[in-house]
Amino acid sequence: MTHEHDPYDPPETRTFECLDCGRRVESDHQPVTCSECDGDLRDISVPREQ
Repeated sequence: MTHEHDPYDPPETRTFECLDCGRRVESDHQPVTCSECDGDLRDISVPREQ
C-alpha cells in the first residue's frame, strides 16, 4: 500500500510570506510579524483553492 502526501496537510516546517514586503520565512510556528518590515505574515505552505 502506497501512502501519498496529502497536499493540504502542512509540513512540520512551514513557509510564511509577508503581506507587505513579500519576504519569506521558514518556521515551525506562526511568527507574529515580519522581521524586516513588521508586516503581517500568511502561511503559504498549504495550497489554497482559488
